[in-house]
Amino acid sequence: MHDAHSLQTLLGALSAYFEGEKIEALVFILPLGLLSLVFAGWLITDGQSGFSRGLAIPFLVMGLVMTTVGGVVGYRTPAQEQHLTAAIQADDRTPVQWIRHLRLQEARQHLESCGPEVSLLETAQRFGFKNTATFSRAFVAEHGLTPDVLARQSRHLLH
Repeated sequence: MHDAHSLQTLLGALSAYFEGEKIEALVFILPLGLLSLVFAGWLITDGQSGFSRGLAIPFLVMGLVMTTVGGVVGYRTPAQEQHLTAAIQADDRTPVQWIRHLRLQEARQHLESCGPEVSLLETAQRFGFKNTATFSRAFVAEHGLTPDVLARQSRHLLH
């Protein structure tokens, strides 16, 4: 069952994060993207040399990417935030357990895509575990098999 205080703390932190992300996207990323597009347009129309036009291409690409990302993140709908909040509240895990579950899901995907060549220590550390023993215990509890067995099994799927 959820600890109500820790759940509210997590949801409050997510809300603040999303709000900060929106502000950053609308105040910083989107305007810089537009500025890059304007600069690229100026280089294309006013530049007489191939150098100017060649220089315009990276600014054009950067401007398109930044305006797209800035717009998508900046204008994220409240429904997307409500969906995440509902998913967290509907789960029987505590916020710490929920985050650990997500980390272990990502670790599983990583091990499946890399196969047996992947270092278990590097994988453990990449997903927030201090050592392989702690990682292996948590992984077995979540997935029912050890990370090295999963990695070996994925070798057969990869080849």
